[in-house]
Amino acid sequence: MEPVNLDAMMDDIGRSITEATEQLEQHRARSFEGTAADDLVKAVVCGGQLQIEIHVLAKRRLDREDLAAAVVQAVQDADRQAREGVITTSLQRRAESATGDTFDRMFRDVMERFTQR
Repeated sequence: MEPVNLDAMMDDIGRSITEATEQLEQHRARSFEGTAADDLVKAVVCGGQLQIEIHVLAKRRLDREDLAAAVVQAVQDADRQAREGVITTSLQRRAESATGDTFDRMFRDVMERFTQR
């Protein structure tokens, strides 16, 4: 068994944190779009902002309750896409190829907690 180089491990972890932080910032800057009512209702989530577009045909074809439901569906779809973003660092990719599922699950849990801040 090879001796563990703690300095190299700490450097790898530091680079991985920096990499994850950069990916998180890029993720936050992306736009995520959800649609409903045959694409007549659109919600776009970007940078913590929500934009809703309702086509005039949706206003004519749908009653208030159905239009409200379509807006909610579009917002939920955009929000789901934003939450499903995956951040994968080079350290995690190396760990996945070297150690398998156990480390991968633990690392994903840590990264998920990190991105929820």
